[in-house]
Amino acid sequence: MDQDKSGRVTYIEFLEMVRSDVSGLALRPAQLPDSQLQSLWRALDDDGSGFITAKEFGNFMRRGEAAAGGKGATWLELRTAKHRAEAEAMLAKRNKERDAMADVPPASDAEVRALAEQLHASMVARNYSSWFRLFKLMDADDSGIIMFVELQDIVRGELELSTKQLSEDSLKSLWVSLDSDRSGHITAKEFGQFMRRGVPEAVKMSRGAVLEKKRLLAVRNRADLEQERVERMEIELRAAARKVKAHEAEKALLQAELQKLTSEANSASLLASLEKSHQRQTLLKGSELQQLRAELQ
Repeated sequence: MDQDKSGRVTYIEFLEMVRSDVSGLALRPAQLPDSQLQSLWRALDDDGSGFITAKEFGNFMRRGEAAAGGKGATWLELRTAKHRAEAEAMLAKRNKERDAMADVPPASDAEVRALAEQLHASMVARNYSSWFRLFKLMDADDSGIIMFVELQDIVRGELELSTKQLSEDSLKSLWVSLDSDRSGHITAKEFGQFMRRGVPEAVKMSRGAVLEKKRLLAVRNRADLEQERVERMEIELRAAARKVKAHEAEKALLQAELQKLTSEANSASLLASLEKSHQRQTLLKGSELQQLRAELQ
């Protein structure tokens, strides 16, 4: 249940554990109605936090085991046994298919390419946008792998290729070529590599042209952005230069005013000293003092 390994279980995870055929108890609404399941959840999540801990869930399940008198397997043992049985059944099915293909010769490289082109054309004709959509249809259990019977179902069903268009022997030979390690299954990567071989060269070239066009457009956009950045920097530099020039002019004006004030202050100080000395009659005569004051002013 705890898919994110947080140590806590949400209602969605709890619901999946109860209903899921693959990873849960496979209890249908007829066996356990949603209303009862929701009531049970509210009882377990008594603080309304939206989640329950593993300890709380374990305590609840042990109550059921105790009510059964400790007889039989626990719910965890039952679920583990169910999963083990499913895995063993899947393995047996895979081995059976592998053994059935033991005497089937693999398709040649040219045959594989021809079959890839045939399947790709059929896929496009039925409006499938990509091979991965086909793979997801085949991989119903989301295991990431498919077996021959699943490929067979898609080829005969979704792609509507009859045995006249694609014989069963050819399909089996293709499978043997794809399942080169004789594991009984192929992965999405292996299927994708096969399907890409069926893409016509013209389509590949057109895709290459589109990609190149996109690349050139991206380069052009980067160049435009770089030019805009340079222009912004030049504007900012010019604005900064104007500010510096204005600052220098203001500085020169202030220095001139300061020099003037300093000169005036020095003149005033000298006149005050001379007048004080004159009053004491120690330095200059009155006419000389008047003449000096006129010169300083």
